[in-house]
Amino acid sequence: VVDGRKDFIVFDIGNQYPHDLDLVRQVNGDLFSRIDVDMVNTYKYKRLHSLPWYWATLREGDCLFIPASTFHQVRA
Repeated sequence: VVDGRKDFIVFDIGNQYPHDLDLVRQVNGDLFSRIDVDMVNTYKYKRLHSLPWYWATLREGDCLFIPASTFHQVRA
């Protein structure tokens, strides 16, 4: 983080990929979430209930390594 604060939510999906869980859609080779992050429908995406997740708050000078294909959300 260069300036300010960012909050990260990271889901541990193990060896699965987000598209295997039907959580993403692919457009021109890029992956986009199917989930409305402002109002998550946990009835539609029931698999989210069983996934362990982590919350991290980063401030100026902090960094967080997020492996490829890790399902995450960032709030700045």
